[in-house]
Amino acid sequence: MKFAFRIAVITIPLLHHALVSCTSSSSTSLPSGQEASVPTTAGRGTIDVSPTRAMPAGGMGGRGASFLSGGASAAKAGSAPAPPAGAAGASSVVSTLTRRWVQLAVPSLSEALTGLPVLLRIQTSLLRGATDGAGLRFFSAEGEALPYEVELWAAGGEALIWVRAPELRPNGNGYGFWLYYGGQDSPPSTFSASDVWAPSYSAVWHMADKVADSSGHQQSEGAANMGSFAASKIGAGLFLKRLEKDFVKLPEYADFVSGASGVTVSAWVKHDRSLEPTLQKGQQILFATSIAEPSHISRVSVAVSSAGELIGEANPDDGPYEWALSPRDSVADREWSYVTVVIDVPRKTTRLYVNGDSVGERQGMWTGSLFLSTPSGENAIGSEEGGVDSWFNGMIDELRVDKVARSSEWVRLQALAAGCAPQFASLSPAQDVLGYALP
Repeated sequence: MKFAFRIAVITIPLLHHALVSCTSSSSTSLPSGQEASVPTTAGRGTIDVSPTRAMPAGGMGGRGASFLSGGASAAKAGSAPAPPAGAAGASSVVSTLTRRWVQLAVPSLSEALTGLPVLLRIQTSLLRGATDGAGLRFFSAEGEALPYEVELWAAGGEALIWVRAPELRPNGNGYGFWLYYGGQDSPPSTFSASDVWAPSYSAVWHMADKVADSSGHQQSEGAANMGSFAASKIGAGLFLKRLEKDFVKLPEYADFVSGASGVTVSAWVKHDRSLEPTLQKGQQILFATSIAEPSHISRVSVAVSSAGELIGEANPDDGPYEWALSPRDSVADREWSYVTVVIDVPRKTTRLYVNGDSVGERQGMWTGSLFLSTPSGENAIGSEEGGVDSWFNGMIDELRVDKVARSSEWVRLQALAAGCAPQFASLSPAQDVLGYALP
């Protein structure tokens, strides 16, 4: 059975979600914010809202064009084609959906960005009829179905949802996408978590009460999973104590950086310099990977020093490893910071960022052009490979390893989209959508 949808727009005067700032703590109560404006291309009044262009076939399971069928061009123009024959009567109404436009506060761009993951923090009470997030749907303005992953769904509380945004182009207008929910007959989405994350991601750890990889590469915890989980920047996060030598041993011989010409590692961190001060000398590692320890062949590590310096360390081949170092206090003490290290092997450069802003760069590093193709034999979160030294003190959340040397523009938008800007994503007032059964 196919469905088409027409709208009598019903505005519900609610204040909608905002993303928290870099230095604030997470909260299940969402701050009030400005309502997003529905783009003029979407139309108002009674309109056809059925985006289909660029949707793959496959039924209503999240990828299919038949979830919303009709004319995307009519939706953009704001005109309303007549209901199909036999579908206008009350007996033909089979479901009521609600949609909201998700407006993205994208700053001026100099390049197109594809596949940016955007965090939505929404009170579940706003999403009528969406009991666990499985029946949600996201579409671009042109009608392309967008993958999403529900990190957390707390009934009566907060939902944490990652959406793969449509392409963001320079000089674009009305950045954002549509959220649909509430259809009684909507089956679960067939998108998997890994669909949100580009194939270049070798690992994505949300730290949502466990170290589980959402990238699809199964880079989950190994034999040792030490530390604990606590309320964090985004949901739950990993809490590690340096004095207790907490760390997470990751699977051996995993493909984190193998054969890559560049790597981007990013995470939310809350580095606590006050705990166990006698052990605060030297670097404290967030993530480390290499073919073998202690030789550190084909190695990447990201660390924070006891002085708040962000450290990016690498040797793509079998030569000596080198590091880039930010100024002191680049990473705040006992406050959340979004840290990113970009290793660009052909350009022999390591770039360092905190909260999307550049805090350092080192050029003229290494001699090779690729990481070795051999899988990494030693891998860890929160310590040197193998858990032998340099244990981290504090919390780690949303740790990602991407086998691409991302641009400064990407790093800036990634930080904003991951919660480093108030109101980066905001919701329009709700619009009710009536569905009609088609033969």
